Amino acid sequence: MSEPVYSPFWNDSGQGQDQWDRLLMAGDVWPGLAEISGSGVKRRIDVKKTKGKDGGTLKDNGMDPAKINISLRLWTAEHWKKFNELLPLIHPKRIGGIRTPTEIVHPQCNAMGISAIYISHISFPELDRSSGVMTVNMSAIEWIPTPAPIKGGAGTPGGKKEPVEDFLDSALAIGKEALTDPGKAANLIANILWG
Repeated sequence: MSEPVYSPFWNDSGQGQDQWDRLLMAGDVWPGLAEISGSGVKRRIDVKKTKGKDGGTLKDNGMDPAKINISLRLWTAEHWKKFNELLPLIHPKRIGGIRTPTEIVHPQCNAMGISAIYISHISFPELDRSSGVMTVNMSAIEWIPTPAPIKGGAGTPGGKKEPVEDFLDSALAIGKEALTDPGKAANLIANILWG
């Protein structure tokens, strides 16, 4: 996730209003009038309640990728031509499609820290014959990079375990042995205490 960025006020004439009405995606400005909606950003929080007690324990299970809906309204021949030129850049059926996120620049997404998405669905274009406006709806999901693996193992940066982790590992081993062989558990305890 990228950091949220400043989004201009939507009723400012000129540049502010233009940024809310247009979509920059896959490195190009898309034609027509763009509208963005979606689920917003959220974390997966698991709440464990204790029976008869107020509150609960919270477990943070990480970010849920935002779901984004993009609607483009096209009404000129130039809009339609440009849309068809850009469509292969984001088409879900393109080779390598899901493996490469697409950059998105729009105040609604960028204010929430969303700067890269996967296009998962593009609806058939719908023509309103009375107005002559073609609408194309797209569904996308926020791209959140996978965190890099921690090198060196558990604990401190050199890969060494914290003393508490060593103690817990030893206590767990003793507990397992105590269930099957009490004599072996006693030897483990002696080794821990006297080295």
